[in-house]
Amino acid sequence: MSTTVAKQEPETAATMREQVRVREPNYTILEEKESFRVEVALPGAPKESVKVEQKGDELTIVAERHNTIPDGWKSLHRSLESCTYRLELQLGRSVDGESISANYADGMLTLRVPKRGQQPDRVIEIS
Repeated sequence: MSTTVAKQEPETAATMREQVRVREPNYTILEEKESFRVEVALPGAPKESVKVEQKGDELTIVAERHNTIPDGWKSLHRSLESCTYRLELQLGRSVDGESISANYADGMLTLRVPKRGQQPDRVIEIS
């Protein structure tokens, strides 16, 4: 067994300010008759920063929230920090991934994920 020890430089205040946290946003998945509705809360993220990407069976949602102080202002207290929202969802075989639609308003992303036409149950004869 070998152990490596490396000296780490202390972080400066400037370095700490530049770090952006990655958070998983709160979300809800609701089942409707012909689709699933996914509601994702992205408070403070402008529409331009929201990206929804599908790769195979994986749906990835990323958004950025930046809290900047206007020039000439001095921050007395700051409890909201800049962050990156990231959510990865696995799509099942019962959904039609090619027909997903999205809407973003008031910090809430709503995705409609249509269900794929379901095959009726049946007995398969063996010959």
